Amino acid sequence: MRIHTKRQLQELYRSYQQFGQYRPVVIDENNVVLVGNGLVEALREYGVQEVKALRYTNLSENKKKKLMIADNQIYSLGFDNSDVILELLSEIDDFDIPGYDEDFLRELMASEEEIEGEIERFGILDEDTIETFKRREETQRQAMSEMQAVQPTNPTTEPSVESSNAYVPSAPIDAVRDNEPQTDNSATRTITCPHCGETFSLPL
Repeated sequence: MRIHTKRQLQELYRSYQQFGQYRPVVIDENNVVLVGNGLVEALREYGVQEVKALRYTNLSENKKKKLMIADNQIYSLGFDNSDVILELLSEIDDFDIPGYDEDFLRELMASEEEIEGEIERFGILDEDTIETFKRREETQRQAMSEMQAVQPTNPTTEPSVESSNAYVPSAPIDAVRDNEPQTDNSATRTITCPHCGETFSLPL
């Protein structure tokens, strides 16, 4: 029922190599695997011919299906106790542990002195990199100076045509009627733009 990734199958076989088969698979009277399909698949892929099995012969078909579903779900209800795992990791002398990446565990368990050393080394730049940043900073400073030199001394405060036309008043939503012709354009209302002060006359 559970989908087993290639990585999981590799780790299952890695565990089998280190510890052997410490948990039996569960089969029925017809040798159909009810629990432990992932282990069987992994061992078969790596050429192992035999597995330890616990045979159930007194289960109805209904109970077999319930057992398969329950085994998948009950396992997923738990979660790792990180504190206990870290404590156990601190008590072992290597990190070749099935299910975990060895380099990741080494980084995880690095001592405080090692971490502080990495932090101190982090961000140290070589001479060429520092010189490159200095040249880039000087170039940006010169460009800013040239831009300021060409700025007009008395900039106008009058709004441009583009800015004065940017505000377009809209009618209230409840006044809009689709496909309804206007029959009276004699009455108008005046709206003043709050941005440029220009007035607009709109038919009511």
